[in-house]
Amino acid sequence: MKVWEVLVTAGAYLFGAGIFGIAGYMWWWGKRKFERSGQQREELVQLAEQRGWSYTPFTQGDGDAYFAGKTVNEPVYDYVAGEFRGRSFCCFEYRHRGTSQSERTQYAVLFAVNIPNSVPYTTVKRRRPLDTVEARLFRHGKVVELGIPSFDEAFRVISTDETVARHMLSDGLVRFLTSDPRAKAEPLRFQRNAAVTSYQGRLRPEHVEAKLDYLCDVLDRQGAMA
Repeated sequence: MKVWEVLVTAGAYLFGAGIFGIAGYMWWWGKRKFERSGQQREELVQLAEQRGWSYTPFTQGDGDAYFAGKTVNEPVYDYVAGEFRGRSFCCFEYRHRGTSQSERTQYAVLFAVNIPNSVPYTTVKRRRPLDTVEARLFRHGKVVELGIPSFDEAFRVISTDETVARHMLSDGLVRFLTSDPRAKAEPLRFQRNAAVTSYQGRLRPEHVEAKLDYLCDVLDRQGAMA
């Protein structure tokens, strides 16, 4: 066999091994992301008890006010509520499955910190190509640009009330979002009487205070709203 044939064959094997390796890693990561041990659940219960928060394994309707769309008696799990840094909050897990029986149950976690004033629906998150389409089709909102390149190039703001959105995004909050490394990974949503963030995965005890700290840091920079 010629040298070039050996190299091509070796390259093909390495390419195939790489594909299988990536697929295996993705499977492992998805499994890890959506699984949680009984010990972690017990640690979550213990955290709530230590902080004086309430814990409910399952409830319906208590999370309805915090979802982006209209829901009625949505079942939620591991519902934790209490006070953190002087503000009332709740967090919980919710689940959904596709139409196929073979599809794995998908888990997501929502954290909400309550604010005294009701505000219009406003999201602040990392820019994506289809954000403007989402704004027109799903929320009847408008893309809001602040005219600050460092912010507008990194984040997309969609709101049903541009004036209020500009007021919420004070100079202090804009500086915080453009400088804090957590901001791009933490989508923000303001609606009704809450500031909300969420992620795909399971509710784990080590995430609770970290996510609540982030939301409170955001609200601390909004002055009148907080």
